Amino acid sequence: MTKIYKLLIIIVSLCVFTGITSTTINAQPPVPESSLEGGTYPTYDDPNAPAAPTSINVYLPRFISYIYYSAMALGGTITLLVIIMGGMRFLTSAGNPSTTTDARNQILSGFLGLIIILGSYIILNELNSDLTDLQLPDISPVRNGGILYNKNYAEIQGMSGVSTDDLDLPEVIDLPEELIYKAISSSGSANLNKDAASQAAIYPRSFYSFEDSKTLKLELYQKPDCKGDPVTQTPLVKDALNQLDIIPQCIKMVWTVPGVWIFNKLDTRGGDPGVAPDPEDLPLRWSRGKDYLILQTGQSGLPHGFNNNIAAIAIVPKKPNPNVLEDVELNFAAILHNTSGSTNQEKGWANIYYEDMQECNRSTKNSDEILCRVGWRETSKHDSTKKLFPKATKASSITIFTIPDHANMGEIQICREDICDDHQVGSNFYSADYIINPDKNFYLKNLEGVDWDEYNKPIKMGRNAPDGVTAIYLNSIEPQIVLLYNKFYDDDISKINDNSTDVAIINQSFPSLRILSMNGKTGTIVAIGVRSEF
Repeated sequence: MTKIYKLLIIIVSLCVFTGITSTTINAQPPVPESSLEGGTYPTYDDPNAPAAPTSINVYLPRFISYIYYSAMALGGTITLLVIIMGGMRFLTSAGNPSTTTDARNQILSGFLGLIIILGSYIILNELNSDLTDLQLPDISPVRNGGILYNKNYAEIQGMSGVSTDDLDLPEVIDLPEELIYKAISSSGSANLNKDAASQAAIYPRSFYSFEDSKTLKLELYQKPDCKGDPVTQTPLVKDALNQLDIIPQCIKMVWTVPGVWIFNKLDTRGGDPGVAPDPEDLPLRWSRGKDYLILQTGQSGLPHGFNNNIAAIAIVPKKPNPNVLEDVELNFAAILHNTSGSTNQEKGWANIYYEDMQECNRSTKNSDEILCRVGWRETSKHDSTKKLFPKATKASSITIFTIPDHANMGEIQICREDICDDHQVGSNFYSADYIINPDKNFYLKNLEGVDWDEYNKPIKMGRNAPDGVTAIYLNSIEPQIVLLYNKFYDDDISKINDNSTDVAIINQSFPSLRILSMNGKTGTIVAIGVRSEF
């Protein structure tokens, strides 16, 4: 009876394992024999029909999926071996109690392993089925500029196997040899021959544009290096093949993409020391990502090539669409910091850039655009000579925001005590606070010589200063940015960028500035009204 009992245990164990293992293996997503990453090929009953391609593209998620399911299958196999070995020991353990106990423990361990394997799959699948079905995400490439072709629209349309709707990704479609292309995102030569030095020049007749006329205009030149008088291309149609008005040898791309442009070099075409580049007149071969970035939101850390290497800023507003009733103009502004990280912390020095700053001027190409040379300012309040202060270029993060049409800022309450408690002197209590009422979008308040209300003692400045600012409350419904400077500044905000003091940037109340390491250190407050949260 004992042997029959033992045999039943082994048979039941094997049946349970077989069911669990088959369930686990069958949980893999089926891969059709004739499927590719890009689509599925139909099967044919006709034996003479072309066979489906046998080669497939295997991506990282697919490899991870293989590893995942292989690990589960391997774990099941090991568990099977453990159970079989434990069963064999159990059958041959008659008369040896210790061996019988070890065999039982081994079988139990095998079952526990099965429970863990199956349980992990069930838990992951219940939490999120995507965790057990790894797939390549559908990521559409983000491209700017466009693609030049050596044939016009009619010629391309007449080519066999070529659709004008597929010309946005010529790298992945099978083009005829006579159809030559070149992707461009910066101004420069229009020669489509990659080896221009040894081969005859081939110039374009059409342009597939990723932009429309709101963000990009083309100037076409019939001389190399974009010399002479240009022909302005007919307004571009986005995501379509546009016929070029002439056959150009050089193309200048005139960009009007709204946002804050940051440059890691100056425009030196007029000689040293150079000027802030104009987005509508960039030097040839300057490209986005290498020479400049276009940002519409802040960055807690600037990418390689721009971190600690900012030479200039251009601010391009977003113009309203006349066909959209609620569309409004957006005017951007920016703050550079020399410390990376998010808002609501002490950020080292901070430089503000918008139209009224002394480092900034209106573009001669487009008066709506603001061009700022970073660090280029007057040497002192008594000397109007402008000089470059390299420290300003060592920025590692940027705050970007849009400015409302009209100031609608609430009062700012600063206090001597944490959480604005009354200040006790002997048996008397005083409301040691001060109310600031900003009346414009960029408002500066110098606290030098200002007394605390009721307490009637001047506000001091210095780390943990006894009569310094310890708490701040922003009582505004509309969003705003507040900069706390560890220095007393004159009321001229246009000259506040001197990189000589610590600055904290906040957008919420702080019952205690000790959190920001700014307790008692505030000498000047700059309040900025913003259109939306940043």
